[in-house]
Amino acid sequence: MGAEKITYIVPVYNAGADIERCIESILSQSSDSCESIFIDDGSQDDSLERLKRHASAHPDKIRVISQENAGVAKTRDRGVREAVTKYVAFIDQDDLIDPDYTETLLAAVVESGADMVVSGFRRADDERIYYETRYRDDGGLSKYLAETCWAKVFDRAFLVDNDIRFLSTNIGEDIFFNCSVCLNTDKIAFIDYVGYTWYLNPKSVSSTTQRGLKEGCDLLVLAEALDRLYADSPAKDDIFRYFVFRDVTVLFLLSGQKASPERFKTECQRYYRWLDAHGYQLSIPFYDRRISSERLYRRLYISVFNRLRRMHLVGLFARAFCRGRAE
Repeated sequence: MGAEKITYIVPVYNAGADIERCIESILSQSSDSCESIFIDDGSQDDSLERLKRHASAHPDKIRVISQENAGVAKTRDRGVREAVTKYVAFIDQDDLIDPDYTETLLAAVVESGADMVVSGFRRADDERIYYETRYRDDGGLSKYLAETCWAKVFDRAFLVDNDIRFLSTNIGEDIFFNCSVCLNTDKIAFIDYVGYTWYLNPKSVSSTTQRGLKEGCDLLVLAEALDRLYADSPAKDDIFRYFVFRDVTVLFLLSGQKASPERFKTECQRYYRWLDAHGYQLSIPFYDRRISSERLYRRLYISVFNRLRRMHLVGLFARAFCRGRAE
């Protein structure tokens, strides 16, 4: 393995004391082959002071950058440019990694020669683990389903040479990033390992700004960007089209539950009108083996919701499903 190292890129915005568990997990790695760049994105609390204190105590492990607020997408992009190691990985400020995370991912990426190595993750808080997710290489859908930027390691030169960046949007920025990776390489490796904890923090950005179908979280920004990205590529096949339809549906239902029924119906019409017009219909049935890497319950609820939509029953569904109030 030699002197190869991973740089962990951690965007920080008003993390406060929550950043401590992330920092401690990085400092507790069994391997010394890692360093970290914490980028404070204009925090208005004591996050920057906390970061500077740790950097002062561990100058060989922690580097701190402070910038005016630019958003998580541009902050992660900057982290890639600032890193000097061969490999980079992303960690969100709420999350943590197991002690053998660096050792395991570094061994996998060096041995495979991959541009991206995909591992699993767990959803947990201080009390319990809610579930674990592992991915298997099925040659198609799995590479899209592993859509987060974390629980992975990347060859930095590959990202830079192909100008792979995050999408500046409030929802789905890492989905665009992952699809950009998949479009530019077949050198993707999967490992049967769970060492990343996606920490359940009800105060996090995804738990606040991405719920309720807010105007700043327009799913068509993501869908249109993906459509342009794959416009002239043979990779824009049935599997990719299924994935786009699937992702819009999953994110729409996730955000829509806290919207009002009226808002839900309006956005439903707008989203699916665009999907229909651009060829992103649900053309693959839920039992098709080509999408068997997707959990059955998710394939089923996507299929059921699509059927309700086609039967013009969205209004009835929204009255039972939505928990928000009209503004």
